[in-house]
Amino acid sequence: MSETSEKPAGNGIEAKVQHSYPTYVSNEDDEAIFDFLEKEKSEERVKKAIEAFRNGGYVAIIEQKKEREADLGFYAGHASNERVGEFMELVRGGGSFCVAFPVSYLESYIKTLETEYARLKVFDPEKPNFVNIVDSDKGGTGWQAPDRALVVADLMAGSFGNIKSLGHSYLLKAHPDGLRGRIGHTESYVDLAKLAGIEVPGVVFQELARYGNEPSTKGVKLWGPELIQFLQDNAIQHVSTRDLIKYERAHPNGLSQLSLA
Repeated sequence: MSETSEKPAGNGIEAKVQHSYPTYVSNEDDEAIFDFLEKEKSEERVKKAIEAFRNGGYVAIIEQKKEREADLGFYAGHASNERVGEFMELVRGGGSFCVAFPVSYLESYIKTLETEYARLKVFDPEKPNFVNIVDSDKGGTGWQAPDRALVVADLMAGSFGNIKSLGHSYLLKAHPDGLRGRIGHTESYVDLAKLAGIEVPGVVFQELARYGNEPSTKGVKLWGPELIQFLQDNAIQHVSTRDLIKYERAHPNGLSQLSLA
């Protein structure tokens, strides 16, 4: 069969999807993200993301295959009242406010949760692995930026005695093998923190979504050209989970060998 006869009739996204793109590109928004994440710049993106994370900047991590969403995150050590307030403004219509650590870091806290401790080493490959929804005993309602900053500070300090359940911040555990064990935003951010040489690889992140005055679209995740525009308008470094996986495979000694890893 000739090369010409192998090509589908017609032009546009259908032809691109069938012959140029992986199977997870199924619409024009996916196509825009795929083109935005230029393959030849994969390692460069990771290096810029590491530098940004190390220096306290925001990094958006794009998961383009399974979840088709982008989360915005930063190192939990920078979670001041002002920084958390700024972050909450940026992700106004997004999903849950998440704080994540390697599971080994959280083990002493998880031991206090009888049901969860039985599942200490259980990791769902398809869903976020929540430990609990928490607030700080030292805070107020738990929803406002200072309350969220307090719970992040307590978690960073290992002050688990100050942590109370039925709160507003979602605490997640990262797979002990990072992205080698589970492909997800939690592992992506924790691995990024390790690549940045951060001693306690705690991270804050949340899904990016639309916001505005239109009820029918408010809260719908940002994707495609709208996501790209948001990242460019706010000068936010970005990287994909696939970029991180490729980088770790190419640089097997790149992850810091930390006792908390």
